[in-house]
Amino acid sequence: MTTMGIREHAQTAREFLQSSEKLWGAFSHAMTAISQDRGWDYGTHRETITAGQRLDDELNDANLQAGVWAARSFHMNFYNGSMEYYEMELGRPIVRAFIERVLGLLAERSSR
Repeated sequence: MTTMGIREHAQTAREFLQSSEKLWGAFSHAMTAISQDRGWDYGTHRETITAGQRLDDELNDANLQAGVWAARSFHMNFYNGSMEYYEMELGRPIVRAFIERVLGLLAERSSR
């Protein structure tokens, strides 16, 4: 591998990990907003996951449970780099759909 090849590989790896953390961050912010709206505890990792589980229980929606799982996987990937590229491609739209659903719920409640 050439020096340029090594640099390119390192840059791609950094971007991959940063993308994972950005997806987790967006999920976390959505969970903070919904927690504030519903009066739930928020601020810690555990409370963020619990809020996602509570929302899933409240709405009985398996897609929400999948969103919590996918976001959590991205968070873990940021620290240990355990995801394969295809897993990221599969999980990214799940997290995005989860966030869009949460934002929609917040918009519904604020328009009432």
